[in-house]
Amino acid sequence: RVPWLCQSSLLSSQATQARCQTAQRYVGDKSPGSPQSTSTRRSPSARVVNTLPKGQVMDGWRVQRLDWYGRGIIEVYTRRDKKQYNFAFEGCIPDDVISVQVTEYKGWRTRKKQPRTYDMELVEKAKPSAETARGPCPHYHEGCGGCTLQHMTYAGQLKAKEQLFRFECEESKLELREDLPVRMVACPRGEFGFRGRGDFSLHPGPNKTVRVGFYELRTLRGIQVRSCMILLP
Repeated sequence: RVPWLCQSSLLSSQATQARCQTAQRYVGDKSPGSPQSTSTRRSPSARVVNTLPKGQVMDGWRVQRLDWYGRGIIEVYTRRDKKQYNFAFEGCIPDDVISVQVTEYKGWRTRKKQPRTYDMELVEKAKPSAETARGPCPHYHEGCGGCTLQHMTYAGQLKAKEQLFRFECEESKLELREDLPVRMVACPRGEFGFRGRGDFSLHPGPNKTVRVGFYELRTLRGIQVRSCMILLP
């Protein structure tokens, strides 16, 4: 498994809210996590709306896929802008049904070449996906950033990996041969205990002590770990 799929986790309710509150806007997703210019090409799976009004809560939005960072993606095409926007939500997986709200809107009426931008937040997860799971790692509940997908079943991770592979091939205009089916192979060692190397970091602790651990998700704050379930025993 590639690292973004192997690194998985589930947070406590407080940490989950911190992960899921902000949707980071990016478009194109040619390079993971790197903002690109807006796209006028509409994806077949994109949700089509007239506009994205600020402040209005929109219910019943289904997460379509994952990105390379394990975030749930919602593709939205607005008729007003004639552009597609992709919104990424931490802690969401494909087939989650969520409620979202546009919290920020930026645009220029006189500068038509400048695309509008939106910030969207997760209000609630109305209906979790059938692939939702609860990860066994206690550090995931503390906000450890070493993993991103323990809140998803292993079978669901393999399915999402295949979906992402097909998406990238389509974006790169690569045709898959029908006589060579794409099949994601499960790790022989299982879901945990398969990695032989771990990159730890040192963080200052109380009374001039040093703590060993990882970083919190999407931050540079350290979090101490006593064990790591994805490393070899």
